[in-house]
Amino acid sequence: MVVAFAVVWPIGCIQDEVVIPVALLKGKIIPVGIQSTSVTTSPTSTIITVNTTVPTVGVRIDTVGSGTNVSLINPIGPAPGSSESTFAVVTGDWTLPTKRLGARRIVARGIFYDLAWGDIYPDSFNGEFKSINLKSVTIPWNSPLRADRANHLLVKAPGRAVFVVFAEDFTIDRVPVRSVRLLLDDFTNPAVGFNVPDDGSADPQTDHAPDTSSWDLSAGDGVFTRVLTLAPGDHQYGYVINNDGFIRRDPYEEESDDSSGVRRSVIQVP
Repeated sequence: MVVAFAVVWPIGCIQDEVVIPVALLKGKIIPVGIQSTSVTTSPTSTIITVNTTVPTVGVRIDTVGSGTNVSLINPIGPAPGSSESTFAVVTGDWTLPTKRLGARRIVARGIFYDLAWGDIYPDSFNGEFKSINLKSVTIPWNSPLRADRANHLLVKAPGRAVFVVFAEDFTIDRVPVRSVRLLLDDFTNPAVGFNVPDDGSADPQTDHAPDTSSWDLSAGDGVFTRVLTLAPGDHQYGYVINNDGFIRRDPYEEESDDSSGVRRSVIQVP
C-alpha cells in the first residue's frame, strides 16, 4: 500500500491524501540587559568593562508541549528538546518549522539568558514573531520594544535564577496542573522547596529565603513562574506537580547532571 504525503504551506486540504500542514515561525534574538563584567576603581577614575559579546548561538527555540513525554512511569520527566526545535545562528536569526497551527506558545532557552516565552497566534505564521519575552521581562506598554519584531532575550543578571513551567508539558490524562513546587539542589530538604505561582502576583504563601517574587503577569494562563536569588554556580532542580511526590525534569533545561545516579535539570547562575 502506498500512502501519499503532501506538504501544504501554510495550510490546505487535499482530498483522499494525508496532509501535513507546515508553517514557519521566524525571529531574531536581540540581547538586552547586558551586565558589566568588570569594574576597576582607582583614586581618580572608575573603569567599567561592559560585556557586549553575549552570543546568540546556542539559544534553543521550542514550541511548548511539542514532543514531551511526562508520565508517572518516567517521573524524572522528558529529555530536553522536541520534534519542533531549532537554534539561533550567530546573527541571532532563527527559523522554526512547525506542523501544528493555531494559538500556542513558544519558548527560548540559552545558557546566557533567562528563559523567555510568548504566545503565538495564527497571523504569526510565515512571518517574524513579535518579542518572545513580553511575559518574562517587564517591558512598559509604551516602550518601542513592544512594537519591535525582534525577540529580546534578557541576559542573565548575577544571582538571578528564573524558573518557568508550562501546564501543557505536565498535563497527564487531561488532569489539569493545579500546583507546581520547585525543588533545588538537595531534593530531600523541604527548606529548598518553593511554590511556583500561576496567579499574576507574588506567591502569597510563606517561602524560604533567598526569595524574590514571581514574574507571572497573567493569572490562570497555565504558565507558572518563579524568580529566585541564588548563589553563583550550577544548581540542580526539579518540579513536583499537583503534590504527587514525583520530581520531574524541566523540558527546557539548560543542561542536566546525573552524577548522583539520577538525572536532574541544571541551571547556571552567574
